Amino acid sequence: MRLLRLEPPAELAPYVEHFWVVRWSLPAGQTLAQATLPHPVVHWTVEGARSELMGVTRGRFVRRLSGSGRVVAAKFHPAGLCAFTREPLHTLTDRKVPASRILGAKVGRALRGLDALSEEEAAARLSAALCGLEPKPDPAADEARRIVEHIARDREVTAVESVARWAGLSVLALQRLFRA
Repeated sequence: MRLLRLEPPAELAPYVEHFWVVRWSLPAGQTLAQATLPHPVVHWTVEGARSELMGVTRGRFVRRLSGSGRVVAAKFHPAGLCAFTREPLHTLTDRKVPASRILGAKVGRALRGLDALSEEEAAARLSAALCGLEPKPDPAADEARRIVEHIARDREVTAVESVARWAGLSVLALQRLFRA
């Protein structure tokens, strides 16, 4: 197994935490259950001809690997995908959808031949496809990201009420923000 993380270009840094590439090669007949507890973010994954957006997963994610393969992906910041779509992100929770459904067919065309590229070139192709979508800042998404980053840093946060107080919002307003 090999994991590579690559920084996004400056124009995507407000929306994309990093690009990542996983490559594996297992002996014939061997499988590996790879488990993660994901962050509350959307990932855009490309594996072979499959290009998908994976919404926030509310539990452990397990992927069974066999043979050889590679996944090239973008890990968005919390609410980072909002700069590329007005689709409510809660519709992606615990789901995978074709990336073209949210990002448009233009993205699919940009990914042709990705398998023939190096890891760095493949991540650069995803980056260029996202830049081509001309991301539009979303103040509500920026606020949600700021709150999620606070929660991640502050180990004392254990209740919604304390997060709402810190953010200067009512619990209901916080819930609405996160749903959007």
